[in-house]
Amino acid sequence: MTKKEEEMGELQKKFSQLQQELDTAQESLAGANTNLEATEKRANDAEAEVQALTRRIRLIEEDLEQTETRLTEATQKLEEASKAADESERALKVLDSRQTAEDSQLESLERQTDEATELAAENEQRQAEVTPRPPSAICSRRSLQPAQFDFLQLNSMHFNRSL
Repeated sequence: MTKKEEEMGELQKKFSQLQQELDTAQESLAGANTNLEATEKRANDAEAEVQALTRRIRLIEEDLEQTETRLTEATQKLEEASKAADESERALKVLDSRQTAEDSQLESLERQTDEATELAAENEQRQAEVTPRPPSAICSRRSLQPAQFDFLQLNSMHFNRSL
């Protein structure tokens, strides 16, 4: 074989090797591009998920602020209601105490009234037993004319003085 044929054989061999390396490089490039596309897709998906989560966090934070505001308002109203209930309870205790005292005083006054009524009845009965009545006083006061009634009263007063 000639020198040119040898060189040609070597060049063809190198060309085959280069062709093979090119094919391998292209396959690697295709694989790398596929991996890159998949990675970019995952990155885009992750970024979209981060944005969605960020929006969700913002909405949750807004909801939390509203809930905290409502909680604060409810707590204030509860405190006011608690104070009002305490004041009402104190007023109720004062009124109960006052009612108890007034009930006790009323019972005492009723007893005194009953005692005074009994005493007055006893005194009237004693006076009736002790004081003799004039004969004209025995008549019914309803059946008497006003002038007769006045006369009987005067006689009765005069009779009582003389005793």
